[in-house]
Amino acid sequence: MHMSERHSFSESHAGDQDVGGRTARKHTLGFNVTAPRAETVINATLRLYTIITRDQYAYIGVERRVRVEMTLPRDEAEDMMTVKVCERDIYELHNAWETFDVTFAVRHWLAHPSCPQLLQIYIESVFSTVGSGGEMDVATMPLTDSEPLLLLYSSVRHRRQSRHELSVMISHENDIQEKIRSKRKKRSLEKLQKIRVRRNAAEIQEEESNMIWEGELLVPGLPQHAQNSLGDRGKGRRGRRRRAKNGCKTKPLRVDFKDIGWDDWIIAPVSYEANQCTGKCFYPLASHLSPTKHAVVQTLMNSVHPERSPRACCVPTRLGPIPLLYFENNQTPTYKSEYDDMVVLECGCR
Repeated sequence: MHMSERHSFSESHAGDQDVGGRTARKHTLGFNVTAPRAETVINATLRLYTIITRDQYAYIGVERRVRVEMTLPRDEAEDMMTVKVCERDIYELHNAWETFDVTFAVRHWLAHPSCPQLLQIYIESVFSTVGSGGEMDVATMPLTDSEPLLLLYSSVRHRRQSRHELSVMISHENDIQEKIRSKRKKRSLEKLQKIRVRRNAAEIQEEESNMIWEGELLVPGLPQHAQNSLGDRGKGRRGRRRRAKNGCKTKPLRVDFKDIGWDDWIIAPVSYEANQCTGKCFYPLASHLSPTKHAVVQTLMNSVHPERSPRACCVPTRLGPIPLLYFENNQTPTYKSEYDDMVVLECGCR
């Protein structure tokens, strides 16, 4: 993990505003944040230098609430919405550096390069009897020792992060499955029977469309005499002149998170193209399906003794990520520019 530093610039408009009946001081800060694709932002911290002006006759400090906000486009709309990034109540006697967690904002900027990298800083009273004897502001002048700073902590993405994401997903899925089980108890037997009939009809139609593929099998790493044996065995098969219509391949699959009950923890996107692997792995296996040696052996066994061994399975062999905004631990908004293993890119026989 390493740290990088970003300096800000302050917009020209800054002043007092009325927020919920309270007078608030507002500043707008802008940044230019970039990060290599292979790196993941672990944490982003905004450092602000607070300027305290105390009543000379008072022995108490100044208390204010500092809130950091950003604007985001609404889903599938052009209007914008304001989102609170973080908020802190600060009590100080003297000027001091204060830190704010803005990880959510930075991750969003990196995933959406066209989004303005702006943060609104609000400084308002908390109506406390303590801390009313003075004023608080933050330094925004660029190229000074007290200018706002953005510290990024990042690391190269690794498998441990992917395992954590999977555990979060499984946790949500277990909750959803429990809800589904309770709903299924209310279903009528007639409706369940209709589902079974439709599935059986689909399986029969799939089986009728299966035809043996005529072609040459090339398996990397397999000895030549084994390759020849596969070719010779394929020549004696009946139906070799026909081409498979239902071979292993990638097909489109659009997933709507609301349909599967995940809309209660996934904020965006609402849906995405996940793709799927369909079809069967026929003998002989084609090289573009990147079969393993075990898949080749299992397919050979199926061709000789189908009752002892099923066909190799058509499964995803290469997966890709999607950007995802979701709630982690049911409360913390988390943004991942690359939420791994969500899109099927290639299918093969395993």
